[in-house]
Amino acid sequence: MTVAASNPIDAPGTAEETWRAWDGLARLPATDLSRWASAVIVAAHPDDEVLGVGGAIAVLATAGARLRLVSITDGEASHPGSTDPAALARRRAAETTQALRMLGAQQTEVVRLQLPDTGLAARQDEIAAGRPVVCVCLTDKRSSAAAAQLAAHGVGDIAVLRGGMKAWREAG
Repeated sequence: MTVAASNPIDAPGTAEETWRAWDGLARLPATDLSRWASAVIVAAHPDDEVLGVGGAIAVLATAGARLRLVSITDGEASHPGSTDPAALARRRAAETTQALRMLGAQQTEVVRLQLPDTGLAARQDEIAAGRPVVCVCLTDKRSSAAAAQLAAHGVGDIAVLRGGMKAWREAG
């Protein structure tokens, strides 16, 4: 049983057993990462990279690939009611470093763009120009909206995780 934390950022998150038990995992296409010499992972907020492609990061790091993580924001607005956004941003950046270490990817180059956590829509031309984009959020409401905005700005290669992380979790 998971006990609720007084601050959501202190909560333990979804147990590994829950992710492993998800029956949709077997339906995902297999991708051979062993020949990838490098990869760039782009995440809107700290921890999105671990939730979205943590396993791939670990496999690539083990294979010796050169990794670069671009964190667009520091997630300073991720917890409404937080009284110190700067402290939250520092904590989330430190958690990224710790997560990469736990994945065996401590050599990953981390680029923090430090764009405002709530101001990305106004800067989307800078973020996605000429690159494929995968949009993921909790329910797919924000990621679908982001995909629509990006498409309206001429981004053509966009994928959305339908139902978001919530549907993924509930499927298993």
